Amino acid sequence: MFAVEFTAFVVVLGIPDGALGVLWPGMRGTFHRAIGDLGYVAIAGTVLYLFGGIAYAWLAGRASNGLLIFASCAASAVSAAVWAAAGTWALLLIGFGLFGIGRGALDAAVNADAAHQIKRLGWLHAGWSVGGALGPLLVAGLAGVASWRLPVALIAVATACVSVVAAYTARLSTYDGAPTTHHERPATLPHLRAAVVLIAFATYTAAEIGPIAWGYVYLTDHRGLSNGAAAAAVAVFWIALTAGRVALGAFGQHADARRILVASGVGLVAALALFWAGAATGLAFVAMALGGLASAAVFPVLVNVTPAIVGSAAAERTIGLAIAAAAIGGPAAVLIEGLLANAHGVQVLAPAMFVAALMLAVAIALLVRVLAGREHAAP
Repeated sequence: MFAVEFTAFVVVLGIPDGALGVLWPGMRGTFHRAIGDLGYVAIAGTVLYLFGGIAYAWLAGRASNGLLIFASCAASAVSAAVWAAAGTWALLLIGFGLFGIGRGALDAAVNADAAHQIKRLGWLHAGWSVGGALGPLLVAGLAGVASWRLPVALIAVATACVSVVAAYTARLSTYDGAPTTHHERPATLPHLRAAVVLIAFATYTAAEIGPIAWGYVYLTDHRGLSNGAAAAAVAVFWIALTAGRVALGAFGQHADARRILVASGVGLVAALALFWAGAATGLAFVAMALGGLASAAVFPVLVNVTPAIVGSAAAERTIGLAIAAAAIGGPAAVLIEGLLANAHGVQVLAPAMFVAALMLAVAIALLVRVLAGREHAAP
């Protein structure tokens, strides 16, 4: 099942995330939209991504994860096809929004399935990073021979193929000698401990998204870097993020979750402090590399420690809600930082990103304290 999940993270989650910004000029030309209307597309996908995570939280324990992964991929394939074929702006928003539901449920299902295996989580999230890097290359490679619809159609076809393999794999796990799990009604959530987990996920995506969404604008408009240098700095963030997740996948069995989380929180605060303070081009690259590396392990490690914090019976539901919380944190931070930049200029972006990193560090400190208490109380 791991190969299917990894491929799903690359194809269904990573490639669309990386491709959307590059697809947008062609999409807006087709529908005669203003450049800022990309925000409506992002909101449609994000809001329904949130509902995908909530839907998984409700379904967890009522159906097997293999079946839910298949259903999520199949729904994503159909909605991506609607997106590719959309003849009106409203239909495009509907297609992309429904694509968000399937992706949100898939993200939650795969993370829940791998929650107890830190190496597996590291490789899965490295797959998302690889897909994010491949997305722009796919669109750019087809730009001279086709409209934006072809890359989206290819995403739909590839997602459909993943869903077929997921269905076959789920069937094998049921009929080839593997025991069938009996699913009981999910246990009641431990609300306070679950809230700590959700806050950590939301503040993580809020802190991680800043350098990705605003790093290029800040470095070009405020620091005066060339377009090429600023783009390279953002690419360094992605490269470091991917490298960190590959390292987690390779050596995760030796990892201490609490130390990784604390080091990541401190490292991201340091990276964004350097990004804010550093005027030299070289410091921008160092800050982005440190930021990507510090961000790499947080999401998979948070998934991994969730069962220990809330208990195994409530873990799947909590992870579903955590994916929803993560879907809120990043866009909310981009919106707030954008409003601040509109009101006070792009120079406020770096301190705003630094504050987001501080919030993550506080959330991590609280979560680590709760985790330590749970481990101490365990027999």
